[in-house]
Amino acid sequence: MRRSVTGASPSRGLCATGPCPPCRHGDGGGGGRHRPDPGGRGAAPACPVPGSFHPAQSGRPRSRELDQPGLRGQLGAAEARAGLLPGPDAGRSRHPCAHPCAGGHWPGAHGEALGAIGNPSVLDILKRYSEDPVVEVAETCQLAVRRLEWLQENKQEPGTSPYLSVDPAPPAEETDVAALRSTLLDESRPLFDRYRAMFALRNLGGRAAALALADGLRAGSALFRHEIGYVLGQLRDEAAVPQLAAALRRRAESPMVRHECAEALGSIARPSCLEALRAFARDEERVVRESCQVALDMYQYENSAQFQYADGLCRLQTSA
Repeated sequence: MRRSVTGASPSRGLCATGPCPPCRHGDGGGGGRHRPDPGGRGAAPACPVPGSFHPAQSGRPRSRELDQPGLRGQLGAAEARAGLLPGPDAGRSRHPCAHPCAGGHWPGAHGEALGAIGNPSVLDILKRYSEDPVVEVAETCQLAVRRLEWLQENKQEPGTSPYLSVDPAPPAEETDVAALRSTLLDESRPLFDRYRAMFALRNLGGRAAALALADGLRAGSALFRHEIGYVLGQLRDEAAVPQLAAALRRRAESPMVRHECAEALGSIARPSCLEALRAFARDEERVVRESCQVALDMYQYENSAQFQYADGLCRLQTSA
């Protein structure tokens, strides 16, 4: 779903012929296995980015169009800066387009994009919005400021994520799951430190790390909970399904958290994910409803022999 440094999906890795298409919004949504080249046919042909989309279409085909690799990586600092200005909420389908650099965290999406770009010239505007009355915007900008400061202090980029994603914090050096879990859940610690523990747990992987991360779905910050949903979608460990489904079922939960949990379930793509996704595919909250619809489509794809997920443009070319 987001933050791909090469245009490759964090969930697909790289094909022999270049970046694979993503399976979640430009944030490389869904981590996990790379689908091998079936039958030695090679990568699917590249599709050009169209000049326009069709808002009347449902979330399912639009998600496949919006996830085309060429659509991402085109947002510069000026556009991301402009995105911090007030504007109407256009719903989930705007999410991947509004945030091709850093994966779309709704109110704070462009703040994270600025942090991901890594240009110190944006520090002033990020610090300004670190006091925003919208908590998610403030927290996202605070994280972006700390990331830029970390880059300046360490004079180097963080190591490449195993999911090829540009994350809002570098992973912690700690490798003990219990110690990382303690930091992750410690609400008295700076959010940046807790995010570092989060990405360290994700990179470690395994059932114990997945369960530690899933405990974070009860944390106080909605932004934090939504990021937990995202990384569990990258990790794709079935051990986290009960907690993800429970978060999706909580109607009082923030829509952006439910959205990430739905897409994580679609990325995990096991039969245990289906009940919750089907139950909320007609949820009254549009972003939750459409996320479940996309997740069910992802489930179908993950359990098929289909090579390319983001195939909307190829289909249009074939039918033309």
